[in-house]
Amino acid sequence: MIAVILVMFLRNEVGVCVPIYVKTTDRAERLYIEAASTRVINRGTLRGKAFYHKGRRVHPDDIINELGIQFYDTVRLMPIKEPEDEKGEKVDEAFPLPSGHEGPIE
Repeated sequence: MIAVILVMFLRNEVGVCVPIYVKTTDRAERLYIEAASTRVINRGTLRGKAFYHKGRRVHPDDIINELGIQFYDTVRLMPIKEPEDEKGEKVDEAFPLPSGHEGPIE
């Protein structure tokens, strides 16, 4: 597969968008890394939330191309309910963040 570079947008809960560049072959983990390093969306606002694209939750292991993300598409940061296993017990987040740093990475 040939990697194509896309311009896409990360949108926080209040509607502020940040443009980022990703390759179609990148894993969606790249979105979380980019979000943690911006001033608009920082690590503290990622806790308990996930990115969604066209109503589908974006998991860190997903491939950008397989999600159907195209040029100028937007992924939105939205709260998620606490993850539960099949028995209804709480489980760890798929992409946990350390609790020591709440601001942007500089």
